[in-house]
Amino acid sequence: MHQFTPQRIAGMRAHVEQIVHALLDAKKHERQFDLVQDFAYPLPVTIICRLLGVPPEDEPRFQVWSAALVRTLDPTESLSEAEVKQAIQSRTDIQEYMNQLSATRRAHPQDDLLSGLVAGNDPDGRLPEQDLLPTMQLLLIAGHETTVNLITNSMLALLRHPEAVSYTHLRAHETGRN
Repeated sequence: MHQFTPQRIAGMRAHVEQIVHALLDAKKHERQFDLVQDFAYPLPVTIICRLLGVPPEDEPRFQVWSAALVRTLDPTESLSEAEVKQAIQSRTDIQEYMNQLSATRRAHPQDDLLSGLVAGNDPDGRLPEQDLLPTMQLLLIAGHETTVNLITNSMLALLRHPEAVSYTHLRAHETGRN
């Protein structure tokens, strides 16, 4: 697939920086900061939604769906009946939503990943219809869960090894990557 390109990702840098700053700025005057709830959890969903071309007003829905679906990655016996029902409903809701958004992007393509996958000019870049929804769900769930874990585990490692912060900052400065 020619839609997952370094250029597309590089083109999102400014958006990602805006999202990071907005999440951090929202908490800068508060005495407490929950890394998971205030940053690590909303960051990947917001970025994935932006990548897919999900309108910003729909992002909260994706956060709810993602939370319910990610919860099903835990052992089945740890899930309540309500959580299982919520996950099933979330899977249905996201499928319906993505079907509608895909149809909209097919009819009116924009500069986003989903448009490229359903209506791109490059036949090698388009995704067969039967693969589209599973790929979008995988991107949302796997991209979200792994990023939350990466951010939180990285922060834990930095807290356990504060000397790495200075070294990392110095290395970035030496190589010109701030």
